Amino acid sequence: MGDVQIAEAYDGATVAQASNLLRLAGFARAADELAADGINPEFELLLIASDDELAPVGMVWGKQPSRVLDDDAVWRTSALLSYVAVHPARRRLGIGSALVEAFCDRSRDGRADVVVLHFGMVGPERAAELTRFYLANGFVAGDYGLRRELVH
Repeated sequence: MGDVQIAEAYDGATVAQASNLLRLAGFARAADELAADGINPEFELLLIASDDELAPVGMVWGKQPSRVLDDDAVWRTSALLSYVAVHPARRRLGIGSALVEAFCDRSRDGRADVVVLHFGMVGPERAAELTRFYLANGFVAGDYGLRRELVH
């Protein structure tokens, strides 16, 4: 992975760079949403992976932990992982996995006992690729997407 640092980021310039990473990853609608609305740190979490020159090379964006009713009608504290994006020139180096792990760690610190995610409309090939990635990163299939149980 090289020397990559992961940190929370909420300033306008970094949010704009995160939006660009989303666009490069093919998430144009999410990129537009992030650029227009920014991040509300009370409800959302944005983590940026930066290289040695402090240039953003990856990002993960999701919802802070909150109480939700799970697939089995049990109340859980759940975090929602919405998007992971890594610059095309830096893919397959472990940056995406490091971002997912950092998101899960922050969610656990926020008292979440599960992280959930849904792909939306990405097409079957992309869905298969994403499923392989998340399964390799500790997620399991659920009724409505993938989830990763967090151990405290």
